[in-house]
Amino acid sequence: MIRNSRIVRRLTKRALSKVAEVNAHVHRVSFSAPGDVDQQLFRIFGEKAHKVEQDIGSGWYRCKAVIHSYYGRLVLFYGQPFAPMPNVVIQTADTSPRLMRFIGNVAPDILVSSAEFAVDLVVRDPESVADLFYAIRRNAYFPRWRGEILLLGDSFSGWGDVPQLNRVYKVRPVSGSRAIKAYERGPDRLRRKAVDGTPFWFREHLDRVRIEVTLGRTDMIDGKRVLGGVNDFLATPKIRDVIARNVHFKRFEGSRLLPGEFGSYKALDDSGYDQCFQAEYREAKELVQNPSQYLREASCMTGFRQRLLVAAETADWEWREGVAEPVE
Repeated sequence: MIRNSRIVRRLTKRALSKVAEVNAHVHRVSFSAPGDVDQQLFRIFGEKAHKVEQDIGSGWYRCKAVIHSYYGRLVLFYGQPFAPMPNVVIQTADTSPRLMRFIGNVAPDILVSSAEFAVDLVVRDPESVADLFYAIRRNAYFPRWRGEILLLGDSFSGWGDVPQLNRVYKVRPVSGSRAIKAYERGPDRLRRKAVDGTPFWFREHLDRVRIEVTLGRTDMIDGKRVLGGVNDFLATPKIRDVIARNVHFKRFEGSRLLPGEFGSYKALDDSGYDQCFQAEYREAKELVQNPSQYLREASCMTGFRQRLLVAAETADWEWREGVAEPVE
């Protein structure tokens, strides 16, 4: 890992300068489906409802059907016998107001059980993806996520090293299976699948880092649940609120026991890697009382975070415009 302060400063500045586009959107949304909603969908779509012959999935659920529609793609997961959960979970991909409106018309009482909010940071060249990933992981602070801190995948070591796992930086809450993460990826059309079904991209196809926040029904913003019924979500998914609440970039200032913004972050995450502010903050609790009093905005990331919030606000506006479109 890079530890020299001059190199860290220069690398961070270079990585952020290569970000050509910042796009926010709602990615996947999952619903707990009551009663015979799945059968209603099959009746509506008929032959467009493609039943999956071989089960896909793990744990309590298996994928049983994929529905390709004019409104978007729906995936139906069915619970295993005696699963302590709803019998059917409906999941969307690349969610749109049109798709949410359709689901609301079919099942107005259906509840949103989880939602993924994504920000894509598109760079000018594949080589910059590694630098941007480093800058985000080194400076990111997720105040509501205090559980396991992981770095998965393989480091870039040259253009002859493919195929390898793309890197994923993941932070979990104290309890639950949700996560906030940043990961290397490319465009959907160039996605590949490993033998075990894990999606990946060849190094030369990487063109972005995605920051993804997954929230469940118990998550709150300003004392209110983020997720409710499908029509509540359709009215406003609150993309900017979610990003503003969960994604920060921080540094320490005011304590000689804590490293400065471009100092060496030696605390290890749960995968055994250093140079990670989230892990540094966790260790700071053993060094000083109330380390939050020494938190400041990372000066090198201020403009970058503002770009994230502007993109999220734009996504909210585009969503409202989509809701206002007449039903076809």
